Amino acid sequence: MVDLGSGSGFDCFVAAHRVGPAGRVVGIDMTPEMLDKARETSCQLGLTYVEFRHGIIEALPVEDGWADIAISNGVLNLVADKRAAMAEIFRVLRPGGALAFADITVGKPMPEAATCDVELWTDCIAGGLSVANWQQVMRDAGFVDRQVDPPSTRSEKLAARRRRGPSRSSPTPSSPASPTDQPGRPCS
Repeated sequence: MVDLGSGSGFDCFVAAHRVGPAGRVVGIDMTPEMLDKARETSCQLGLTYVEFRHGIIEALPVEDGWADIAISNGVLNLVADKRAAMAEIFRVLRPGGALAFADITVGKPMPEAATCDVELWTDCIAGGLSVANWQQVMRDAGFVDRQVDPPSTRSEKLAARRRRGPSRSSPTPSSPASPTDQPGRPCS
């Protein structure tokens, strides 16, 4: 599993419990401070199968076809070149792999003044795409069976699932192969 824009590692630590010690979790972040914090926490938790690498989403430091799953939580809107990012995500996923991301979608194109506003970029708004544009970027990268839900639809599905209660079966995560690139800094 690869977490794109892993920050302090929270989603990686949650994923670690899903993949277990036989799996691998790699968090990618561009900020050394967040990587240091994530590595320290990973060591404190004894998660030897979780590693953090310095990089950007447009040039992922991950081997081709390595990951079963790529996730991103509120980071893809911060990426200026979404086409390059999607192509990289597609590259690191094994055939049949999946991408799951949560980001803000916009209902209409952003005015040019808004796309130049740093505060709107850091709020993950200025870099937002419409559902149709996200689908197109994913299609252009090679993704098939794309499903991009507008927020209200996704919220309604989650609410319905909560009302029904837990699922009767849960998927068993598969374990990705070990990466061949150099692992992150070991615990000290």
